[in-house]
Order: sequence, then C-alpha cells, then structure tokens
Amino acid sequence: MDFYKDSQMLLTGAMDKTIKIFNLSRTFENSNKYELKPIKNISLTNLPILTAKFNPSNNEIIGTGLKKYILSFDLIKETFDKSAPSFITSRLDGRIKSFAKSSDDKLLAVYGHN
Repeated sequence: MDFYKDSQMLLTGAMDKTIKIFNLSRTFENSNKYELKPIKNISLTNLPILTAKFNPSNNEIIGTGLKKYILSFDLIKETFDKSAPSFITSRLDGRIKSFAKSSDDKLLAVYGHN
C-alpha cells in the first residue's frame, strides 16, 4: 500500500494478483472524510503482490511478491517489465517478500527468503 506523493492517489497490491489505484477525494470541502474512487485495476497473471509502491520519478509502480524478480509497471505506456538482478537473485533461494525505496526514488532495499 502506498500514497502518491501528492496524497491524491492510493495504491494497493494484493495476493489476488491485482494492483489497484484509487483517487482520494474529500466528500465535502471542509470535511475530514474521504471517498475512494477506483481509477485503475491492473491484473497480473503470475504474481501475488506482497509489496507495491509508486515510483513517481519514473512514472511507474514497483511490485514484489512470491517470485525472485521485481515487477515494474509503466503508468504511461501501460507495460510490464521484470527485473531479476543477479546481485539479488544470487543471495535469495526463495522469493522477494518486501522492499523499501529511498525518498529520492534512486535506491531500493530488498528483503527476502534465504
């Protein structure tokens, strides 16, 4: 789960192999209540999502799940890219469980099973 940098969108990833993006809007101008409006539903064929985050500097979503690769989804082109760098996969026998990214979107820390 992640908020876009302007906090107007919410991203969720789930074990049902979907990534969903919602628009957040106040129900009334001076209210503290918000309404979630679905914007996009991205279905994945082979990746239950454990962690998903926006990467605004590259206009993409990054996701990890029960596999040994990192998935990125280009929000402009609407295309997927799988990345399995050897420095990650050589250290993991199992799968990537989670990740964290730096505030400048340049670094990615990965946590997985050995």
